Amino acid sequence: MLALGPIMLVAANYAVAGQIAWTPGGIALSFGRMLQDGIVARFLAEHCPDPRFKLCDHRDELPTDADVYFWGESIFDRLGRFQGLNDEMRTIVLESVRDYPLVASSKPAASAAARQLVAVKTGEGVLNSIWHTYGMVENSPQRRCRRMRRGAPAEG
Repeated sequence: MLALGPIMLVAANYAVAGQIAWTPGGIALSFGRMLQDGIVARFLAEHCPDPRFKLCDHRDELPTDADVYFWGESIFDRLGRFQGLNDEMRTIVLESVRDYPLVASSKPAASAAARQLVAVKTGEGVLNSIWHTYGMVENSPQRRCRRMRRGAPAEG
């Protein structure tokens, strides 16, 4: 049953984007979690200065909240957002998992899963505006946008 999740993820990406792929930008989700767990700060403290990382010069500006980092006015915007930092975020995530395998993966993931299971309630307060999704679809080919508005499935 657990293997069904990754299969559905790849199938959904194929249905929506026409590509057999893991979630594009998925490394940013891991980076955000590691940022909130303090792993990014620890990694940068132990590895800076390092010419591979623009974030070394901005360690003091890193928020501890992934939402603030990605969607607020943060260093992420000033350093080029995903285009400017995706490779760096990927390197930090992969090297953190290599350097601190228990800290970077299993302990925080188990803790977050437990918190989410306890926090699940009726859905009250759930954000139901999907402005970012609509914006991404608006920038895709017009046929997809028309289908989205009609609720029709996209063609491959």
